[in-house]
Amino acid sequence: MSRATVISAFLAHMKQPGLGPGPSRILKPHEYEGAKDMSTFRRLAAAAVTAAAIGGALAVSAPTAAAAPAPGPTAEAPTCVSRYWDDDPSGFGVNIKNNCTYTVRVRVIVDWGTDSPCWSLAPGQGKFWFKETITGQYSHLATC
Repeated sequence: MSRATVISAFLAHMKQPGLGPGPSRILKPHEYEGAKDMSTFRRLAAAAVTAAAIGGALAVSAPTAAAAPAPGPTAEAPTCVSRYWDDDPSGFGVNIKNNCTYTVRVRVIVDWGTDSPCWSLAPGQGKFWFKETITGQYSHLATC
């Protein structure tokens, strides 16, 4: 049965006495135009429900103008910043040391977890950070 046939049959069905504004009654399959059996009526009802669901989904999923863009990827920290990490049953620890001749701002990027805060490390300065997590995993050290 084509879509146009279903729609026209549904519209013809809606014009039957007892439907529309005011009190209505349930029609038997032989009481509406073009009906051969109950499966036709069920198909019409399913088409109406589907159309209503799609219309509602489109109204709900309309994009908002105030949506903020997703943060972009962060650059890998320079190689003069050493990083050593070790897994632990309750998380992982990261030992960071700035071996550069300039101050760097770095943070630990965690897969499946919250990233570390951003730290500013002067030349020769180090930082140890322990992430207590079950699912989180060390990804890399990034600039910030």
